Amino acid sequence: INPDDVVALPYSSGTTGLPKGVMLTHKGLVTSVAQQVDGENPNLYIHSEDVMLCVLPLFHIYSLNSVLLCGLRVGAAILIMQKFDIV
Repeated sequence: INPDDVVALPYSSGTTGLPKGVMLTHKGLVTSVAQQVDGENPNLYIHSEDVMLCVLPLFHIYSLNSVLLCGLRVGAAILIMQKFDIV
């Protein structure tokens, strides 16, 4: 696997209307996870004892990267909500 190879191609409508693929590389996702998990701010650390609540669908970039990949990286439990209802 080359660090510059595309690992995911989520679609975004951005600000111009029509959806377009956003190429995410292995290096980009690994770097993002490392910043969130191994960064310099100990208040942001995720630990293996944590339980992370995932309320967004996994095709959403935040839930993919900041919840699923970061949680897997540290060995945290991830609770995936089938359907989110604030009530």
